[in-house]
Amino acid sequence: MKAITKEEEYKLIGGLLAAENQIRKQKIEFQFCTDDAEIVKIESSITELIATREQLALELTEIENPQASIEIRHYLIQMFYEMRASIMDVKYDLPISRNQGLVLENYFISKIYDEIKRVMNCKHYGLSRPFLYFSADPEDSFDRKELISFFNSEIEILQAFDIVNYILLKDYFEKFAVRLSNLIQ
Repeated sequence: MKAITKEEEYKLIGGLLAAENQIRKQKIEFQFCTDDAEIVKIESSITELIATREQLALELTEIENPQASIEIRHYLIQMFYEMRASIMDVKYDLPISRNQGLVLENYFISKIYDEIKRVMNCKHYGLSRPFLYFSADPEDSFDRKELISFFNSEIEILQAFDIVNYILLKDYFEKFAVRLSNLIQ
């Protein structure tokens, strides 16, 4: 185990996110590349970036007291509490609109995802409580109790972590995205 500061851990997380972003960009470039020399260069770059990503991931799992990861988990839990509270604070048992007054289908789900992704990408500058539109249309609505249950479940999952590190939180986030998309179906 390695002792580092919270700021150093955030730098490692930033490096990991940057490497992952570069890998995605390089893979897109690779798809459109026709020059053999350029193909070799991109493949080499992707290999180096993957090695960097794996090294950073390893370092993030070996941190003795991962203060940044603990803080991220705290923000995730608080974000779910705020989302749950925004639904529970309404006096009437009205269903939540999927589209939130926009033409975008399932906009509410995309807002939840964006808020959680913002925390995972270390861009949490404070908690936000969503302003909710309600709907009388069964085709454009979520069951409030189902959403509250979903948020409670996510809070319980995060609170049950015995060990916290950013790699475990990333794994959580990927599984969360699948659970969230299941709400749409």
